[in-house]
Amino acid sequence: MSLHLYIFYKKCYNSFNIKENSVMSFAEKVKFVRTELKLSQEDLARELGVSFATINRWENGSYNPSRLAKKAFEDFCEKKNIAKEEN
Repeated sequence: MSLHLYIFYKKCYNSFNIKENSVMSFAEKVKFVRTELKLSQEDLARELGVSFATINRWENGSYNPSRLAKKAFEDFCEKKNIAKEEN
């Protein structure tokens, strides 16, 4: 069974309970993917070849990844059958 997640859009409700789409930030994508795959920050760091502190900073939004690191994350998602939602 393959896990198929959509990570680039999230459904939210505004104050009038109307569903709308919004683009997930990189921090939200990283945390969402990690928690859905039931990985610790250390496990994800090992998979991506970065430090635990780097994953922690990405998830907190205090650090933006390099293009190379973003590509590694995208490749990891593709390998895990996690696709972006086309809207």
